Amino acid sequence: MNLENILVPALIVSHKNDKCPLTPANDSKMLIKKLENSRRAEIILFEGGRPPESKPCGPLSQHGFLGIENKVVDKISEFIKNN
Repeated sequence: MNLENILVPALIVSHKNDKCPLTPANDSKMLIKKLENSRRAEIILFEGGRPPESKPCGPLSQHGFLGIENKVVDKISEFIKNN
């Protein structure tokens, strides 16, 4: 994607222990650099939650923020309200 074309606020949300190979938390730093033209770009990395109950890319794992869903939704909502 041409992330440098994004001008509106952008939020990158990830779990530090997400084992899905398509969404590693370490990619957040690379993504935010590409959002250089965004009015505001922010990264929120989460930790904790419950042990996985599904494969790494499934919703019942850190990929789906298992056990901390409400906390994640609250932070995303806060970002939206403030921007």
